[in-house]
Amino acid sequence: MNGTVQNGSFIPAEAILTWPTSDTGNYSRKMAPFVDANSDGIYNPITGGDYPLIRGDQMLYWVFNDNLGIHTESDGAQMKVEVHASAYAFNNPWLTTSDSLLNYTTFYHYEIFNRSSDALDSCYLANWTDFDLGNPNDDFFGTNVPRNTVYCYNSDSVDEGNGANHYGAHPPIISSIILNGPLAYLNDGIDNNNNGLIDETGENNRMTRSIFYKNDFSLSGNPVNTNHYYNYTAAHWKDNSPLTYGGNGFGGASPRKFIWPDYPTVPAGWHQSNASDGRMVQSCGPFHFAAGAKVDYDFAFIFSQDTSLTYNSAAYYNRAANDALTVENWFKQNSFPSTAVGQTEIKASIYMESKLLLFPNPTKAFLDLSLRNSSGLDKVIVLDILGNCLLTLDLSGVQKQTVRLNLQSYAPGIYFIEAQDKDGKSYCAKFVKDVN
Repeated sequence: MNGTVQNGSFIPAEAILTWPTSDTGNYSRKMAPFVDANSDGIYNPITGGDYPLIRGDQMLYWVFNDNLGIHTESDGAQMKVEVHASAYAFNNPWLTTSDSLLNYTTFYHYEIFNRSSDALDSCYLANWTDFDLGNPNDDFFGTNVPRNTVYCYNSDSVDEGNGANHYGAHPPIISSIILNGPLAYLNDGIDNNNNGLIDETGENNRMTRSIFYKNDFSLSGNPVNTNHYYNYTAAHWKDNSPLTYGGNGFGGASPRKFIWPDYPTVPAGWHQSNASDGRMVQSCGPFHFAAGAKVDYDFAFIFSQDTSLTYNSAAYYNRAANDALTVENWFKQNSFPSTAVGQTEIKASIYMESKLLLFPNPTKAFLDLSLRNSSGLDKVIVLDILGNCLLTLDLSGVQKQTVRLNLQSYAPGIYFIEAQDKDGKSYCAKFVKDVN
């Protein structure tokens, strides 16, 4: 790409053409990120070779704010906060067992702007999650503080239910992990990111509170006004009393920041004892939100399941904790074990250095592909710009170094090749189908 693929001979996919990089208005001139191939500051995929800068193999992007209408849920005042949200995921069927977790995780990146002229103090960002793991009436919940996660698991070894709304035997654990948040207050004497260090340089808030409330209208139930919503983000109940140790966390004498932090396998620990349909609030803060400032917020949902593990064993819960650590490390290192379409900017250099050779590129009819210094081709997949699989060639039974693809029936546009060699290594490159 990089400004060379557009010669007027074809039109890119609609998803590329309509990528919402800018709009009119006071604050919306810069929206969805893109690769500015010709460095002119204008998104032009037709003649400039520009293209969306996406995370993962597929990404959804949208913008919302709280200033358009009244807050019918919380009855709160408009704060004039704008959110640029990205939801992204990976899809790679070739991942090894240890890395296949990536295909069962969804990631979220929020860029949050304070568009008001007022600084906001003691702010929290919070994930409100109604997990409903299959049958919602037999769910249990917990918090893993070192892993910055809250999680939902089944109350017994079988998730009962009717139709498709249950998991049956070997129910999974669903976790919500906070991966990144705004800067913590300086020298507050708190380990705000749960890494065992206090007041380190540049410390960010991650999960700093968690609380569970019931699906009723008691003092530990559904919020109905502004104060209730804020109280829950600060791990306080509707009457502003703090979360306390023991039972469901209401009405005790010893304040806590996190609810049910112990595994159910710990006999003397604090964990949920009665299953119920409820909601978890997982918070990040407090922080100072200056007028005109932007903060970044990243989180993910992880699906952990291993049918070989005994339900309610330590290994069952450790699986979810280890999965959270794996996802955290991928995010922290900005290195995800996926070779499918995506991570455009990061992979641009990988494409150029890849062993996967394509000729001619652009092509009008036939494309020859080969792997340089490899054990031979084992599998070839062709995908369109949206990640749809158009062709799969299984070459496991033959010895081939070069494959010719007939692309005469393909519409003009941008496509991707994924190739796997006999040693199980994967490579990815893009090509352009020109007009015949």
